[in-house]
Amino acid sequence: MIAVFKSATLLAICITGWDEWTECSKSCDKGVQSRMKYCNNLPCRSLEAICNAMPCYERGVSFADEFEMNEWSSCDKPCNNGTRNRTNEAGDTVQEIRCNVQSCDPAVGNCTADVIFVIDSSASINFMNWYVAKQFVMDVIQGLKVSEHQTRIGLVSYSTMVRLDILLGEYFTAEPDMLPEIWQTPYMAGVTNTADGILEMHKMFQSRKRPYVQQIGILLTDGLSNINHDEYGQER
Repeated sequence: MIAVFKSATLLAICITGWDEWTECSKSCDKGVQSRMKYCNNLPCRSLEAICNAMPCYERGVSFADEFEMNEWSSCDKPCNNGTRNRTNEAGDTVQEIRCNVQSCDPAVGNCTADVIFVIDSSASINFMNWYVAKQFVMDVIQGLKVSEHQTRIGLVSYSTMVRLDILLGEYFTAEPDMLPEIWQTPYMAGVTNTADGILEMHKMFQSRKRPYVQQIGILLTDGLSNINHDEYGQER
């Protein structure tokens, strides 16, 4: 993902914050999105970023192709390395990912922790890796003792914007609701706003913290942010 920033200062002082990024003008092959600051209801500064720059044919499954794919199968094993697959409507394309790679041995120990997964959902990830990332999160969770008083799980996904998919303490068991919700988390395909994703993780930890409980954040991304460079401190 490549970002190019333009800054045009029309007035000396901007008194408002940045508005939201516009939608990317293209889903692949280099689109553009922008956002503005306003002073007295007049634009005083603008940013433009190149988004979805990867050529369509290099992104694995395009948006159009994705809608032609059938549903993924269930994992063929409950643990110790299974697989799940899907085909397109014509039946001539088969995709496969590993699933339930966690050990069949029951989780041991009596540790308590709050764990938040932060997943990059930008365009450079592509559809296939998005499914791989979600499956990885599900596999890790199945190796933990998820309950109200032991391990609690949160999920944050981000691209241009940040989405709070699962709040800490929203679910006290992995099944039957939390794991299917993770699998159904939609792909966003915007730019890579890692700083804001990590910032929202910190906010969730702070607002839903438990005394004396370890807080663990797990970030899944393919690279550095290409927006919000002034907030790189969040990523360190």
